[in-house]
Amino acid sequence: MVQIHLQSWVGQHPIAAAVALLLTYFVIDFCWKGYKIRSRFRNLPGPPHHWVWGHIPILLELLKEIPINASSLYYADLLREKYNLGDIFYFDLWPIGMQFLMILDPDITKQIIVRKPTHKNSMLKLFMRFLVGSHDNLLSADGHTWMKLRRIFNPGFASSHLSTMIPGIVEETEIFSKTLEEYAQKERAFRLDETATLLTIDVIGRLILDTQLHSQTAPNELTSAIISQVAWIPQARPTRPWEIFNPTFLVMMWRNNRKMDAYISDILEKRFAEQRADRTKGRNVMDLALDAYGKGKGQSEEALPSVPLDPGFKRDAICQAKTFMFAGHDTISGTLCYAYYLLHKNPDKMAKLRAEHDEVLGTDEAEAGKLITAQPNILNKLEYTLCVLKETLRLYPPASTLREGNKNLFITDPVTGASLPTEDFAVSPITIGMQRHPKHFPNPHAFIPERFLPRDGPDGQKFSDSSNLAYLPFSKGPRICIGQELAITEMKIVLAMTVRKFDIRSAFEDLKLLKGGPGCWPSDESGIQKVYGDEAYQIMMGSAKPREGMPARVSVRKQG
Repeated sequence: MVQIHLQSWVGQHPIAAAVALLLTYFVIDFCWKGYKIRSRFRNLPGPPHHWVWGHIPILLELLKEIPINASSLYYADLLREKYNLGDIFYFDLWPIGMQFLMILDPDITKQIIVRKPTHKNSMLKLFMRFLVGSHDNLLSADGHTWMKLRRIFNPGFASSHLSTMIPGIVEETEIFSKTLEEYAQKERAFRLDETATLLTIDVIGRLILDTQLHSQTAPNELTSAIISQVAWIPQARPTRPWEIFNPTFLVMMWRNNRKMDAYISDILEKRFAEQRADRTKGRNVMDLALDAYGKGKGQSEEALPSVPLDPGFKRDAICQAKTFMFAGHDTISGTLCYAYYLLHKNPDKMAKLRAEHDEVLGTDEAEAGKLITAQPNILNKLEYTLCVLKETLRLYPPASTLREGNKNLFITDPVTGASLPTEDFAVSPITIGMQRHPKHFPNPHAFIPERFLPRDGPDGQKFSDSSNLAYLPFSKGPRICIGQELAITEMKIVLAMTVRKFDIRSAFEDLKLLKGGPGCWPSDESGIQKVYGDEAYQIMMGSAKPREGMPARVSVRKQG
């Protein structure tokens, strides 16, 4: 009887019956998938796992103890401490997130990124497509595609070429210094990261495109599009997972990419025409990349001026230019903010840094830029400055890598010896978790640049924490950051030209004065304002950035 009534109802309501059948299929498929995922976590190391909810309750409990806008890069290390976990564990956020294999062990990390490098995770690839467009890029490409791109763009980041960029970096830093002086005169609070971002975009614009963007002194269309793109990236906060479905985000990503593509395309066409007319002109990253591309096609250097700008190269060049612009400015601007922050909070380290600058660059800070321009190699003598930057990057790494597990890759738990699977997991070596781990860095939350000075080891050999396997702010192995030398060189110059002239301090107490200003900084909603006891914790804005853009105040130091 029931079957007869059901058949009758289906005959009378075919569309409703089809929808009901479809919904039933999705519910059954959802439940079956959930069952398989939850079963996968049986007997795997990790925090207490709920058969229905996985680790979602664990994450929600953690979020009650830290600022809601704190970077997700903190989660693994905080979970390790909270639940006394080992340095390898699993974390299950289905269906609101991925299933992770968290790694805080440097030896296992080396296996994944150096010995047998695994592919970048599909979510990273998707993120980069939103950010720079659909073409392959150096950050997310794999295999032959990545090797081709790396070969083409390596010449532009070689030491010999970067040395030619130093006068331009000095010029841009002089403008940055004048901006700081204006803020000092006005006695105004400001967001240091926004000011540093304009500096670093102008520098990377010179390196990549041989173009002065003048972002520090006037609005620039390319710079505005870059900043807007970063601000529109969904933060995907666990308490607000719906943010990633904001349709405006997709529209703005497309709009900003069109603006950037058009701007960079015009520069490339103009630059290429100039190079064909005069091969004696200075060379930028794109010029050198075009040379490498042409040679890879079997074209002689003499023939290159007459070869038309290849559409395939131009498409790749635009995508890589955007990648370099994003990665280059994000890492450097955030690290500079944290360097000033840490130095102000540690006056003994600041005194040591200033003493080194007096000794190497002379006591007249106003002449530092001229001396660096005339003698670029003098930067190599700023050993303690390098230690300050390395220690800053240890405490505040801008990113971690995310790799794809596979059925052939198993890792060995260093404690139990168990063979652990990676298939269907996002394999996540946690940089900040290793670099703040007491096992690898004693007193891990303290600012101690001296860690990176050479010292005697137990065997009588000199060593420093630069060789520590757990130290990898620029990653390691074949995928090590192509721009790390540029980043260090630029930051050395900026510190050398500013720390003796200015006192820069954080001013989180003045945040109320900055509300409503430029930038879309995700604010804390929990009332908790510290991570690791630190008020300047990192948030996610493309990469890990200083909270609220590092509110700051600056004053000009009295000389003599």
